[in-house]
Amino acid sequence: MSQAPKPVSLQAVRVTRAFDDALGRLTPAIQQTVAQAVGQGHDATDAILAPLGETLMWLFSLDDLLLDHFGLGQYRQKQTADPDGVVVLGLKLVRNAVVHGAQLVSIAKAHPGSVLGRASLPMRIGAAPNCEWVSRGRLPKPPRHVRTPKDQALRETIYDSEIMGKPVALPIRRAISFLRREAGT
Repeated sequence: MSQAPKPVSLQAVRVTRAFDDALGRLTPAIQQTVAQAVGQGHDATDAILAPLGETLMWLFSLDDLLLDHFGLGQYRQKQTADPDGVVVLGLKLVRNAVVHGAQLVSIAKAHPGSVLGRASLPMRIGAAPNCEWVSRGRLPKPPRHVRTPKDQALRETIYDSEIMGKPVALPIRRAISFLRREAGT
């Protein structure tokens, strides 16, 4: 019988718990926002900015702890080799945009038939409405005084393939999955 891995630190356990609390506030905020604006296709950032920012803050706090624990070279190698780990790099674009209050998410329009009681004819079954990440082109450019990270092109590529257009919680859950495995939490 294998034992669970030992957490890398008490800090990692605390930060993971704080992340769970923040995600617990983000999830209902997304659900409430979607329920109020089904099919409107509008900017939903205002409604979820605070819990989204808090969730990302704790996610990147754990990322920083792991970076310190493993060292840059070993940690980046683990991160880029893992399909969930690379999502962390793409989310860095989002984290940077959160602090500037930029539009990050919008309500995806519901396809007819995807929400019970809102179907119309002709009917097409589709995905339920959700808050989705906006295209990278809608994210703000970093201020001129901010140095462009060496891995900026990689972050952008990952954002485009793994985050853009996806439901907000999906890439966050993938990223925390990687971080929990590495932290042993």
